[in-house]
Amino acid sequence: MAIDISKSSWGSDLNDFIEANSISDTGWVTDGITMENGWATDTTGDPIEFRILTFGNSKLMFISGWIYVTQAVAANASVSVAQFPAQAKIGTTAFGTANTKSALGQFGITSDGVLNYTLHGSGTLAANDGIWLSVMILDQ
Repeated sequence: MAIDISKSSWGSDLNDFIEANSISDTGWVTDGITMENGWATDTTGDPIEFRILTFGNSKLMFISGWIYVTQAVAANASVSVAQFPAQAKIGTTAFGTANTKSALGQFGITSDGVLNYTLHGSGTLAANDGIWLSVMILDQ
């Protein structure tokens, strides 16, 4: 909804800008996320969830929650963790890392809505190791 400032000489330009750049918010969403390749999420306290803010042609996506592996992940491996629903398919580089024990890795989401995790270095994730996931993704 535009702010009516029609009595000023620059009112229509500002109203046009506000209409074109309004922000929409999905709120936190847990529905439609499918865990893959032996990854699981906390089903009671802090499940994996996402939120998308859309402003103009840009989207800002947040992913948050507790996830864990049910089988070991080797060093220098990349594995898909979860498939997100269609609305989350924004597909750009993720800003965020995860750190558990001696293992340091990075999350990223593809244009198909698949969340990937790459484990760097010589560390490994053992079965039942958990990661608190907090990722921000910008699509312009």
